[in-house]
Amino acid sequence: MIFNAQMDGGGNQRALKTAMEMMQIPASRPAHDALGDAYHTALICARLNLREGIEEYEQAVLNHENGFHGAELPGCVARGVFHDYKDKTEAVSAMSGEENRCPVCGEKMSCGRWYPQPGKRYLSMAKCPEHGTFYVRIRLVREDEDHVRVNRLTYDDSSAIAESYQALADKPRRLHRRHRSRVHAKKEST
Repeated sequence: MIFNAQMDGGGNQRALKTAMEMMQIPASRPAHDALGDAYHTALICARLNLREGIEEYEQAVLNHENGFHGAELPGCVARGVFHDYKDKTEAVSAMSGEENRCPVCGEKMSCGRWYPQPGKRYLSMAKCPEHGTFYVRIRLVREDEDHVRVNRLTYDDSSAIAESYQALADKPRRLHRRHRSRVHAKKEST
């Protein structure tokens, strides 16, 4: 967290080797060795402003958990975090309904089908009568045994997310095995 906040604002964890390369620190001890890795970590820490990093750490952790990594996301016009849903169904329903607001005017938007994506993410198209089409990507995160949190990103119509959505929407839908057998049975009986 501290490294990313002070280096480039990225959200991904960095390998020790990558961090060393970014800081132009040559490897002088064996990699994946407890003493060598500790030594190289100490060299990285010596170049960071640890006092400032530790002071900002709590907020950085909260931001990271809420999906705000500091990195700019092309086309992203709004971010939000929503808490305390009992399950996926309730969370997705809220994102399609009451929480589905236009990032420009705040009015409720209509929402299309949610397409699953890797990492418990879902993508949908939303429309505001006044401001047009937006794309909404949500990520579901279990907060505890009883609650789900939703990290929500809203993108404008010109973003690469629009292309991702269109590719998903254009894919032929697979029939579930049970439904396929009923369709097959109907064809045989006629």
